Formats: sequence, C-alpha cells, structure tokens
Amino acid sequence: MTEPVTIKEKVTVVIPGLTRSYTFLHISDAHITHAYDTDSDAEKAMAEKQANAWNQADIFPVDAFANVLEYADETKPDAILMAGDIVDYYTESNVKYLGEMLASCKTECLYVPGNHEYGAYAGTLPSVADMRATLSPLMRGTPDFWVRDFEDFLIVGVCDATYRFTPEQVEKLRAVIAQGKPILMMLHLPIRSEVLTPYCEKSWRGCDVTIGGAFHGTGDANEEFLSLIKSEESRVAAIFAGHLHYDHAGEFAPGRMQYVSAPAFTRFVREVNVIPG
Repeated sequence: MTEPVTIKEKVTVVIPGLTRSYTFLHISDAHITHAYDTDSDAEKAMAEKQANAWNQADIFPVDAFANVLEYADETKPDAILMAGDIVDYYTESNVKYLGEMLASCKTECLYVPGNHEYGAYAGTLPSVADMRATLSPLMRGTPDFWVRDFEDFLIVGVCDATYRFTPEQVEKLRAVIAQGKPILMMLHLPIRSEVLTPYCEKSWRGCDVTIGGAFHGTGDANEEFLSLIKSEESRVAAIFAGHLHYDHAGEFAPGRMQYVSAPAFTRFVREVNVIPG
C-alpha cells in the first residue's frame, strides 16, 4: 500500500439477536476522476482539472480511493459501505474505471449513488436510462433501492441523489420493514435531525442540505419515507451517509444513530462494528 489509511473513527452498533459480530468500513465522497487514452482532449482536461481540485496533500482522489480498497483487502471487513459521490461526475469512462477498481477488490462493496453520480458536473448527461444501465451493475442491479441480506439483519441502500424519495421507494421500504429484520440503511444525503442541522447550517452557509431540511424541502414521499425510517416498527438501527464533507455522528431517532462520513479523498474511513446486544 503506497500510503497508510488511518481509521479516523470506530463506532459500535448493537443489534440484539445477532449470531456473530460484523465489521464494515464506511466511506463516501471519493470524487475520483479518470480518462482513458482514447478519450477526447476535453475529457482528459476535465479529469485532470477535477483531480487537482480535490487533491489533498499531493494525493489524488483516485489514489486515496485505491488506498482504501487496499486497506480493506488487508483487514478483510464484511463489506465496504460506499455512501455516494464515489465518482466526481458521470461519464462512461469514470464509471468503467470505478468498475475495474471494484472488480479488483477482494472485499464486497455496497454502493449507493450520490448527486455527483447523477449530476451534470462535466457537461451534459446521457439519458437517464443509459446512466442507470451503466451504474446498475455496481449497485446490486438498481441504483434506486437494493437490499443485501446478512441473515441476522439487512443492509438497505436507497438513492436520494435527486434530493427526493419516490412513492416507489416508500412502498419498497414498507415491504422490507414487513420482513421484521433489523436494518442498516445507506443514503448519500443524510436525513434531517435536531443534532445534525446546526452543524450542517454552519458548514453550508446557513443551509440545511439534509433530506427533510429547509433547502431541499420535503414533499409527501419524503415525509412518508422519513416517518417510516424513524418509526420503531422500521427497526432501522443506524444510517450511513455522506455528502456534507465532514464527519458527524448523532441520533436521528432516540437511541438510533446516523453516521456521516468525511470525504474518502482525505482518506477518512470509519470502522463500524456491529455486535450482538
């Protein structure tokens, strides 16, 4: 490994009834960029410009992300939880290169998209259908909503990259809750909470950019989804998110924690230990 990855934070999530303990690595906002030799000069220039923009201490985002994958292969967690903005902007080259990196990783990678995967940060986007088709293989078949069953509990990944939940996502969540298993949820944008909002507004020039916050609004589906997450019936034990570019840990409901990851391009990695209660 070219540079050491330091676990910046270790947290414990207690779930009653587990048959064993689990370890996950939580990251977000890697903002990697890549252009192949066959790409246009404009695409190469954009990749270089953005890599320099996110460069931290002479380590480019793609190298910092590679360090995280190498660290995971060395320490062998149960999975890496990748909470969005792993690529800095959507191009087929960025997504193809990320796919190659993930394929070389021996650790399972659970991935939800962020606003940068879905945003026109490098110009025009392809059709939504083409974009989804390119991203889906990296996200368990669908960026919108997926479930990974660990038998003792579920990890549920939900796309909130457009700042809105959909009625379809609400119904899928209801169906998952009906299974009665504890849930760890992955989002990109964190959800609004009383403890997170003051930090968010301080860092984002007075704006609460969480889901349910004043900046992005609410709407019926958002309100319904957030109500379901916070309900005792949901059994959502913890939420893992990103987007804000700083780390934070605080309750989103009594006794249940939301963890926000600082950017992976700074080599921030959170170790999550899930243990029986």
